[in-house]
Amino acid sequence: MKKIAIIPCYNVNIENLKKIVETTNKFVDYILIMDDGDESKINISGCTIIRNKERKGKGYSLKKGFQYALENGFDVIITLDGDGEHNPEDITKFYEQIKKSDFVVGQRKIYRSKIRKILNQWSSIWLNLLIPKIKDTNCGFRAIRSGLIRKMNLTSNEFEIEIEMMLEAVRNNAKIESVDIQTDINDKSNVKFLNYIKINNLFDKWVLRNKDCMNFSLLKKSFLVSSAAVGLGIGKLIELYLSKK
Repeated sequence: MKKIAIIPCYNVNIENLKKIVETTNKFVDYILIMDDGDESKINISGCTIIRNKERKGKGYSLKKGFQYALENGFDVIITLDGDGEHNPEDITKFYEQIKKSDFVVGQRKIYRSKIRKILNQWSSIWLNLLIPKIKDTNCGFRAIRSGLIRKMNLTSNEFEIEIEMMLEAVRNNAKIESVDIQTDINDKSNVKFLNYIKINNLFDKWVLRNKDCMNFSLLKKSFLVSSAAVGLGIGKLIELYLSKK
């Protein structure tokens, strides 16, 4: 399997990123850093760097990275964050699991804060109705087969990309698994409360758009669809309010 690691970056610590690249290079064939208009002007050897002229969002950067991976014939794509929260040595765990899966998601044991843990768990509650065994649906440390990426209809340009990938994997009947990962707590984060609202709104819109292809009981489907309709209405109001602040 030809493997690539894609590392989306924005306002990262360059010295930490150098260490991530150095370690990651032991486990992959190629590293692609997606520099999302980073003011720190990332310039690191041992990898390829694609720069956005201005900040476009994590989702935009990942989609651009996925396209690069597909065009260059990579079989497995690893994604991990550039802030040092993920330990690249855990990549071997993803390789073992991806041999018998289509999509592998990291499972964190600790989070940056209690509020981050609560918000992540809230997002996961709804997706767990579709994928019961995946408990950390927002973790950015992942492995995915390029064949599955080709089938996905990814529209998000921001942090919603991670849950959208999960949903698209469900739509394509992919085999999804998780692996426990180490986590190095980093207090700095670009994720805001508004991003969690957008994540939940994306989930609700996806459910309403794809309700006809869900192979669930009538009761479960009715619950999901009605919850999504109500949740989206409330979520849009909250998103509008927070966007104006």
